[in-house]
Amino acid sequence: GPQGLELYMYCKLLWNPDLDVARELALYYQNYYGPAAAPMKRYHEALEAAARSSRYYGSGGDQIEKIFTDDFLKQLGEFIQKAREQVHGKEPYEKRLEGVWAGYEFARQLREFFKLKQNLKILEANQAMQNLEKFVLSYKEGDVFDNGPNMYPGIANLCLRVHLKEIQEQADL
Repeated sequence: GPQGLELYMYCKLLWNPDLDVARELALYYQNYYGPAAAPMKRYHEALEAAARSSRYYGSGGDQIEKIFTDDFLKQLGEFIQKAREQVHGKEPYEKRLEGVWAGYEFARQLREFFKLKQNLKILEANQAMQNLEKFVLSYKEGDVFDNGPNMYPGIANLCLRVHLKEIQEQADL
């Protein structure tokens, strides 16, 4: 979801390390999100604050619950919903926001899988993972998940490895 902003800022800072970051971020939010600049600024700032305050910062999904708690996802969801309302029917902003929403929705669904698994609701967790696969694969290449068909099996395998490790650790007790 937030990679567009990250990649944009990486390029800008490589080009000009003395860049006025606050000014550039304001331009990015306005130019990229248009009418949804304000809620998306809050969205990205909330993500950054959560990442900075967490012990875990990375990708892969196996420890997503360390940042994307239920309360945090609710907060992000409110920002995304407000932004979606503000760009509804307004291209290119609606399409741009779709990518960030897809990242949010991916995190939300993966969090649901981990919650169900943690509560030993294995059949429901399996269904949640199938729902996540269907969601990722619903996007065509180049839409949002450029590498969805390649990315999803890796995520599913990672989740399976984490699950099997936890089962082994419980058996060793």
